[in-house]
Amino acid sequence: MASIIATNNIAQKGSPAMQIDLLSQERYVKDSFDGKAAMVKQSQSYQVPSIHTQEFVQPQTTVLSNAFVNPTQFEFHWPRRGARRLKNAAIRLRVQETGGSAAVVVNPTPFWFQRIEVRTKGGSNLVQTLYPWSIWYATAFIPVSRWTTLAPLMASSASWGNGNSLAASTTREYYLPLLGSFFDSEIDLEAFNDDVVVRCYTQSAVQSGTGVLAVVSGGIELLADETTPDERSDKIMKQVYANNAQIQQFWDTTLIQGSATFTAGQATKISLQQVLGKVPFIMFGVRSSDGAGSAAYLTYTALEDSNRTSGAIDFLDPGSKSLIGGSTLWAAQLRYLEFCKQCNSQFALNNAVYLLPFCKNADQTFADATLANGSFAFDGQLFQLSITPSASFSTGQYYYDIICFVAKRTAVDTRGMASEVRNA
Repeated sequence: MASIIATNNIAQKGSPAMQIDLLSQERYVKDSFDGKAAMVKQSQSYQVPSIHTQEFVQPQTTVLSNAFVNPTQFEFHWPRRGARRLKNAAIRLRVQETGGSAAVVVNPTPFWFQRIEVRTKGGSNLVQTLYPWSIWYATAFIPVSRWTTLAPLMASSASWGNGNSLAASTTREYYLPLLGSFFDSEIDLEAFNDDVVVRCYTQSAVQSGTGVLAVVSGGIELLADETTPDERSDKIMKQVYANNAQIQQFWDTTLIQGSATFTAGQATKISLQQVLGKVPFIMFGVRSSDGAGSAAYLTYTALEDSNRTSGAIDFLDPGSKSLIGGSTLWAAQLRYLEFCKQCNSQFALNNAVYLLPFCKNADQTFADATLANGSFAFDGQLFQLSITPSASFSTGQYYYDIICFVAKRTAVDTRGMASEVRNA
């Protein structure tokens, strides 16, 4: 019978502070009972964080009622207040149609913002920038079962639909999960001396309709999951931070946007020279129109033909030599096969968005902010993305969105300041 008393069945692993029962595979760690040393199941130890709550803060600055009609700015200050680990941040958005006679159709919530910045040192130190396309593309890493529930909250649908109708005189609550944000690295705020500032730059959220969209008073909040350790762990953590810097790895995004003439069967080359750092994958798409109205943000156009037999992608070095095996890749391969292999969702089936991977598991890489699965190091040279639409593609002016997820690291020194942010 597996037992903590049967010490002949227990093997030390790594350190005498942790042992494993060879029969049950249960992990035991050192603890104390009535002042005496003891071993206890790791899952029941007082050393694991014991309090998990969802906290929220109101904006530090005034949010105008027309914030999502006319561009403006507001910010949240997430207080240090002894909190420990922070994860899964989201912005709650309560809005209403105030005209009283007509509906208004809103865009998916990522497109309610021009960008969202995460800052430390009282707002002077820019840590990360989230763009609407980086958050929208990150929904590709949400499994279908979860996305079906989340989509309506983001003014979308199970098929990544574009927009949600708000009836006359209706009040509704939407959410914007800050997917891929600095908070997802489970940053430990114990070592900070100041607030984390989340600065939001809005844009028009109205896609169509003659109704009037207004923010409900007090209807904007920043939510996050907080985990606070027990007293014993708290003491250990304080000792750690007294002598060590804390380093956290997370994703920043480089957004490359513009417009160009895309010609059927001919290559259009787009510079990636502004990308600096290690990138595990690139996601990109080509849109036929731009702007908040007429669902333009998601008018993605397929680069492959209906039979998936033409349309090609290439990744070129500064000398215009292919870096992906010496030959181009079919666009359909990047949209369907690579997404199928690397993402547990149907995002690409509903969006003509393409994944160029430098890693072997984009899902795991994104979730863990790890480079263990592979990456490509951009050093400021003229690397290019070459896009050749299919022979049946309608030649014309298009808008392109290229998102490069770049690994960044931030160090929090013993004085409690986010001293710097570097490429990983």
